[in-house]
Amino acid sequence: MSSSICFNEIVILEGVYEPREDTYLTCICIEYVYRRLLRRILRFTPLRNVEIGSGTGLLSIKVVLTCLNEGIKPYIISIDIDLNACKNTLMNFKKFKLDKYVDVICCDFLTCVRDNSTIHIMISNPPYLPEDGYCRDYRVCAGPDGRLLIDRLIDSFVARNIKILLLTQSSLSDYEKTLKILQKNPDIDSILVGKIHLFFEDIVTIVGVKHSSKRKV
Repeated sequence: MSSSICFNEIVILEGVYEPREDTYLTCICIEYVYRRLLRRILRFTPLRNVEIGSGTGLLSIKVVLTCLNEGIKPYIISIDIDLNACKNTLMNFKKFKLDKYVDVICCDFLTCVRDNSTIHIMISNPPYLPEDGYCRDYRVCAGPDGRLLIDRLIDSFVARNIKILLLTQSSLSDYEKTLKILQKNPDIDSILVGKIHLFFEDIVTIVGVKHSSKRKV
């Protein structure tokens, strides 16, 4: 199967976040990162991936298809705090006949993954809009500055044995702050790998790479 995904073939259950421009940007960046940065590093290693906030499962499926297309054996844990989203993720994996590569878990962030587990890549397109009188939807809003989940992702990336972070967010939640936090850590290289402008905001995808990820794991 090609690494391309026909987005209109994805099943979307009621109440689950529907793939939008930020999802498509993340898909493009996943393909870039997995093809350009990892093929030589982890070609003969089962690639252990985690997605936080899997929703429909589209990004997790993109990871698996890209790995298979590059000759990399994939394994992904797709996590969502919403049970209905977890059902949606598994439904789409089964539809594409890729469910043998995934474990779908309903939990809060990485609470279901052992602290000492090695994760090669953690990806997330989390809720990132500031919560106010106009935005109260937990699927897109995350605290008064939009950084409630973003900061948790960064903290987990820094503290745990996670080699690479691929994170999508908005200028409304201050992506420059994210870059500054990552750049302050001498063991992490960070770069903005994708950016699109939409009306009143920029959507970006940032990649953080720990120096240890350059060695065999």
